[in-house]
Amino acid sequence: MLQRSHRLNEARNADLVVQLHEASSLLDGAGIPVVALKGIGHLVRGVWPDHGDRVMVDLDLLVPTDAAADAQERLLAAGYELVPDHERAPDRHHLNPIRRPDHPGSIEVHVEPLSRGYGNALRASEVFAAARSVPGHPTLLVPSPTHTAVIALAHAYLADRSWRERTVPLKAVHELWRFEATEPVEWPEVRRLLGRIGHGQLVAEHQVSAFCLLGGRRPAASVATARARARLAVAETNLRQVVSPADKVAGAIDAGRLRGYYGTEIGGPWRLRAHHVRQVVRRALMLALLLVAACGHSARPQASIATTASSPSTTTATTTTTTAPPETSTSLPTTNAPPATGVSGTVFVLDPGHNEGNSRHASEINREVDIGNGSKACDTTGTATDSGYSEAGFTTDVADRVASILRAAGATVVLTRDASTAWGPCINERAAIGNDAHADAAISIHADGGPADGRGFHVIEPLLVAGHNDNIIEPSKQLALDVRDAFQSATGLPFSTYLGHDGIDARNDLGGLNLSTVPKVFIETGNMRNADDAALLEDAEFRQKIAAGIADGLLSFASAT
Repeated sequence: MLQRSHRLNEARNADLVVQLHEASSLLDGAGIPVVALKGIGHLVRGVWPDHGDRVMVDLDLLVPTDAAADAQERLLAAGYELVPDHERAPDRHHLNPIRRPDHPGSIEVHVEPLSRGYGNALRASEVFAAARSVPGHPTLLVPSPTHTAVIALAHAYLADRSWRERTVPLKAVHELWRFEATEPVEWPEVRRLLGRIGHGQLVAEHQVSAFCLLGGRRPAASVATARARARLAVAETNLRQVVSPADKVAGAIDAGRLRGYYGTEIGGPWRLRAHHVRQVVRRALMLALLLVAACGHSARPQASIATTASSPSTTTATTTTTTAPPETSTSLPTTNAPPATGVSGTVFVLDPGHNEGNSRHASEINREVDIGNGSKACDTTGTATDSGYSEAGFTTDVADRVASILRAAGATVVLTRDASTAWGPCINERAAIGNDAHADAAISIHADGGPADGRGFHVIEPLLVAGHNDNIIEPSKQLALDVRDAFQSATGLPFSTYLGHDGIDARNDLGGLNLSTVPKVFIETGNMRNADDAALLEDAEFRQKIAAGIADGLLSFASAT
């Protein structure tokens, strides 16, 4: 029965792929580009080599917003009909579903990849800008790997309510795990985009579930992964309440049979359209529980939390100590080597400059705070490249990369904020986080908004502000030199052509330096207003070089002191 269901599903999905190509060719002929979303996108990009392993309901096709009505009309003229009793809600992110009697699936013409409640995480314009063509079908587009992950997590955890119901979206976890094995996902960028709607935590949720349930790569220890493990334990408890003890034996038997049929560790399709679907799903859930239990007996990385008061809200500074490999991302380095003992116990504070949420909290960030020798605004919004890549998003990404390298070396890392921080923190609070952590070194990561004809990077060291940073002036000068040298060696960027001297500047108007009691510098990693620098800063591979240079500078300073 299972084999027959699998064959029927495989044939249906083959028809759906034909239907997709017919619809996309029709719209492309009218000058309307099409991006294949979700399940059909996974099928055509090869995530499921055996099409029978993926159950499909409909085709989700994203078109430009201003072309959506025209696309729908052209499909209706080609024989499609509106699906009855399916009126379009005002906040729906797609038009009314349509279907054609001679095709197996309905089509939803999307105007946005995510529904209104979550649309700020990813816009249609962003998807089209980064979309790529399917090999062999140049007119058919699919989202970038990063955008694919954002769409999958937002739909599974938020739109389908797994987050609110404290359950694990098993199908989505499995499919995204398979997808990552075929195409690299830039997880820090996924976290940043989901952070726009306050759900950057979903990356940790997925990575912990993939590690525990499917044997994926271990995520780095952090408060986010600790919270994800706790939620997974809650989900396990809920599932145990609905799965009878008899299913444990039946589930184990079925798991063996499914492995024989499909040659997979998970047991082939998650759902089968057959009369026994409920039994299969219940037993698949039980198999997941057994995997969770196995995960629970493995070694767990430890995490500790240090908090600092923030006005008017509380900002959490996350301190993680781990000997595990860094957070898994194709753009981040991984290692199975033991941590370097030379920096064991060393504490580094990383301060990603600005915050993407600052623009929505103008009154909070514009209030004046004391900086030791005067007052300045609590925080600012930062700059951006001509293409719109924000300094705040850049610094979040680079700080995550630096943290992964330092943790792999055995150091303790404190971040003044992450992608889920709503705004700020204020510049005086950023300094206080480093002071309270008794950091061996701290660095504030930025990208400059200098003149368009100016290139390069520079490191900013503190000038004396009597009674505040007296004891850190000399060690900060050495830190600046170590970071400068390591950064240039790693990136090849020139020293700034418009500020400082030989890549070093000194200032007493920055609260983060004036109020610091630990060795600290700022680094302007490049000029976002310069086209050449901006192209490099926007490149993920180059951001990894930036992170390596910053980490090497910090490690050099720590090893010498």
